[in-house]
Amino acid sequence: MLAASTVAIAASVPAFANADVADQPQAASVERGADDIVVTARRKEESIQSVPVAVQAFSSETLIKLNVHDTKDLQRLVPGVVFNGSGSELNTTFTIRGQGRAVVGTISPSVQSYVNEVALPNWGAVIPTYDVANVQVLKGPQGTLFGRNTTGGAVLVYSQAPQYDFGGYASATLGDYSWHEVEGAINAPLVQEKVALRVAGQYRKRDGYIRAGVLGQPDGQGLNSRAFRVSLLVEPVDGVKNTTVYDYFWSDTAEVQTPTELSNGVTLDTLPFPPAAIPFFKPIIQGILDRQKAVGPYVYFSDLVQRAHAQIQGLTNTTELNLGDFNVKNIFGYRKSRISNISNTTASEYNFTGCYLCAHADDQISDELQVSTSALQDTMSILLGGFYLRNKPKGVNALGLAFTTAKNLTIDEMRAGGVMMDQQDDSSTKAIFLSIGQKLDSVLPGLKLNLSGRYTWDQSSTCADGRAGTATPYSSFESCIASPTSSTPKSKFKKFTWSAGLDYQATPDLFFYGVARTGYRAGGANTPILGASLQPYQTFAPQTVTDFEIGVKADYSIAGARARTNISAYASKYKSLQLSASGIPPGIDGDTDPLNDPTFASLNLNVGSAVARGVEIDGFITPIENLRLSYAGSYFYGKIDYAPIGIGAIDTSNPRFNYAPSTSVTLAADYSVPDVLGGDLNFNVNWYRISNFRVDRAQNAGYNLLNASVELGNIAGSGLTVQLFGQNLTNRAYYLNPNSTGNFPGYQTWTAGAPRMYGVRATYRFGGN
Repeated sequence: MLAASTVAIAASVPAFANADVADQPQAASVERGADDIVVTARRKEESIQSVPVAVQAFSSETLIKLNVHDTKDLQRLVPGVVFNGSGSELNTTFTIRGQGRAVVGTISPSVQSYVNEVALPNWGAVIPTYDVANVQVLKGPQGTLFGRNTTGGAVLVYSQAPQYDFGGYASATLGDYSWHEVEGAINAPLVQEKVALRVAGQYRKRDGYIRAGVLGQPDGQGLNSRAFRVSLLVEPVDGVKNTTVYDYFWSDTAEVQTPTELSNGVTLDTLPFPPAAIPFFKPIIQGILDRQKAVGPYVYFSDLVQRAHAQIQGLTNTTELNLGDFNVKNIFGYRKSRISNISNTTASEYNFTGCYLCAHADDQISDELQVSTSALQDTMSILLGGFYLRNKPKGVNALGLAFTTAKNLTIDEMRAGGVMMDQQDDSSTKAIFLSIGQKLDSVLPGLKLNLSGRYTWDQSSTCADGRAGTATPYSSFESCIASPTSSTPKSKFKKFTWSAGLDYQATPDLFFYGVARTGYRAGGANTPILGASLQPYQTFAPQTVTDFEIGVKADYSIAGARARTNISAYASKYKSLQLSASGIPPGIDGDTDPLNDPTFASLNLNVGSAVARGVEIDGFITPIENLRLSYAGSYFYGKIDYAPIGIGAIDTSNPRFNYAPSTSVTLAADYSVPDVLGGDLNFNVNWYRISNFRVDRAQNAGYNLLNASVELGNIAGSGLTVQLFGQNLTNRAYYLNPNSTGNFPGYQTWTAGAPRMYGVRATYRFGGN
């Protein structure tokens, strides 16, 4: 596929066999216009068509047209990316090329999210969708140039920066389920060409689309959030630029799950209960599943009032200095997360498992320093830097869990028969990195060699203590380690990773690249101190990957139609692959002590080696004036070679990666009619298809989503734009966010995706915006 497409593209693009790329006539280049998106995949601004990384980027205008309203909507824009959040979107993670992060425990991410180049913490990784400049999704191992070391990729979000023109916007949305939303921004130059201020905010409210089947319970999966951001730009003298951003986010919702079917490998005769109790529980489990099947995925049953509450703050300061031949950039970040959840993970009135207190309170600071320069008559570019991140608990970090077979318990009753598992994690990562780019025009005009290396040090200290559920959770890391019953497993890891590649700008519109690289994800410790039979799984080792990727990016014309095709193919080999084993039955260690059972019935394990390979493609064609047809697709193949695992919580009969669909596709059509009521009338239709994929012992069926919008922009030149949009127009039932997918209590629970919804959005832009 890659070879055939490359030949076709090359045949469509004018050849410049002997000309220096820099000297080629501008007229030979296909006009890119608004499609020439600037990305920062290598810590500098570059055209998306000339960066040797598989990356997709979206401007704020594109996000609006494609109905991106929250974090999980990004999944359908980028094939091969899967969003998951363990029932709560406050615990967000993306999986790219089969690499993500366990949603329970202290495991490091394989895909790191960033806002304004600051790494977000695991809990509280809320990606803003208001007043956004652009979103970039980088695929493959990252880290030699970008914040944390990862094995899967990175998601970069940039908010709109202050400008020296007065302006702003105000937007209001009304839709189904009493959906009402307001957002806006105002930009003001305080001192022309010296100081500018931008203030933006958002308020969102919508009723839940999963109705409560128990009287008195709230409807689930609604919206109830507010956020604001203040950005200050100061340029006191030439060559000095400082940007400070403060952001605040508050949310309070009911996030719920529904049972779907028995977990893989489980039958009603092999339920994970004592053999004598199975005849009693068979009709209960069957009744739970039958009732849910009868009412569908948009009704849930729970005796526990569920809640997801978050208060998140952040401060970012970016300083840029131009010192002649040297450019210095420092990025400081501070993140404060305070999150408290109540979750009925078995989604029924029976409290087989339940979290009556899931609390996370962490402060994170980070700093990255970069120094860049050039050498050898500007044929060599050099980037040297260092990175530091520290995540420290600053309050209650605990899980109050109930493992019972009783029905309709109050929280006090659950607490009386449950366990309190404190888990305070103090962790840090440090790194130094160097990148060199050398032009090889003397060998072949347009050829460039890229080399980079990074040395990373990771360490963590986790205080864990399992106690009776009536115990008060510890309020700090210090109070936890002072307890005589607590344990504090520590871990340290270090690793050198590298990247080496060649890229070739054959013509202004045809770019080839190839890269070999390594990636690394730190190991860690499971909690609490496990029972004797589980002691071999107390810690888990780092995961590494060696990756090879080749790609071509081309802009060209076919019979006068402007087109773009970007293709990448990759192969990856993993060692000490990390997986999360969930749904581990209480008492599996045989000692009848619930205080040393795995936290939240999960363990993070090294399960063996693995290989993965795939192809990704994206592009567009404009067959007629004002019509743009866009496409993107991915194919993934992965196989796990399991090492002997002495615990039956991993389904070793299934060699597939978690959250890794074999195929996913996005198609979109965008048609504009100019000069309608003095503005532009735009029609957009986009379709997303994902194949089935594995999640531990569960299988998520593939599904299609169809969305559309009609927009009349800048009516009569007034700055007013009105958009009518529809989401999931075919009303397809689909599932997100698995929660209890192991063999306890024997069935899977998922969160249903949003049903068909309609809405209208009006936006007024003024001034320099």
